Amino acid sequence: MVNITYIFIDNTHFAHKTGVLDYMNHDVGLMDINNQMIYIGISVYNCKKKEGNKQIVGKIGNLIYNTYK
Repeated sequence: MVNITYIFIDNTHFAHKTGVLDYMNHDVGLMDINNQMIYIGISVYNCKKKEGNKQIVGKIGNLIYNTYK
């Protein structure tokens, strides 16, 4: 499963929906950080290793979290 919440620590409110196709992994969600609603949509296409896709999505989610926390 792809997961934007890869490395969150505090009580950030978050809701998301993941998905996987043969050629793509994606995750979309809403993140409430410090009473600021962040809308996120991430898609990774044509990567040879699906596990790498999951790590990429998680790292992007972590970057967004660290930017707004």
